Amino acid sequence: MGTTSTGNAVLAQHLAAEAVHDPEAAAGTYHEDSWYENAALGLRFAGREGVAFQYATSWGFIPDMAARYDWELDLGDTVVQCGRISGTAGTELVGVPVRGGPVDFAFTAVISFRDGLMEGEHIYYDLDDFCAQIGAPLEAVRAAADELAALMVAPA
Repeated sequence: MGTTSTGNAVLAQHLAAEAVHDPEAAAGTYHEDSWYENAALGLRFAGREGVAFQYATSWGFIPDMAARYDWELDLGDTVVQCGRISGTAGTELVGVPVRGGPVDFAFTAVISFRDGLMEGEHIYYDLDDFCAQIGAPLEAVRAAADELAALMVAPA
């Protein structure tokens, strides 16, 4: 992972956990009632458990994932980061078989803080570009993600 310019100690702890792919430690920097939203897929993961699941799943799909941070804007209770994610993708994304292989794509993350912890994170990237790189049928990925999103908000 690249370096960032923020003086935010919680974010530094979070990025260190991301660098070693530790989902529990990464989620541990979030509030208990936190969230993580993958805007490209339309998926929102709630609570520390959901956030940890999201990280574990992402690193399962791209086990050698690395992030490079090109710039960052620290607004106090919000940090915006832009950079690139690279690695080697697996062969199944949200239940859709894909070719996999090398990936390298731009991302923007908007992280909100509350009471000194991460409240939530939105990550944005170009799903069309990502799917093209991994040989994934875009419409099938969108449909599978929509089905998963519906399950995630369905009452128990």
